[in-house]
Amino acid sequence: MMMTMQLTCVNDDADVESHLLKHSEPRHKCHYCSFATRQLQSLRIHERRIHTNDRPHLCEACGKSFVKSTLLKEHINGMTHAVTLITTM
Repeated sequence: MMMTMQLTCVNDDADVESHLLKHSEPRHKCHYCSFATRQLQSLRIHERRIHTNDRPHLCEACGKSFVKSTLLKEHINGMTHAVTLITTM
């Protein structure tokens, strides 16, 4: 006896084509490792962050650079620069 099951996606994406891509096989593969994704932009971000030394987010206070803006924000909000600001006042 063969059983069949129907799956229903419960996502509210307005753009059906865009949503269907989420369920398809990855078509963009990294040139350096086994990473694969459905979106070209995600591949470009992966390759830049993981396989190059590109760190476009620069801390103006100390010159340290980061691959992600969120890491720079964490750095700025951390104790590193809070102590520097207090001692220079």
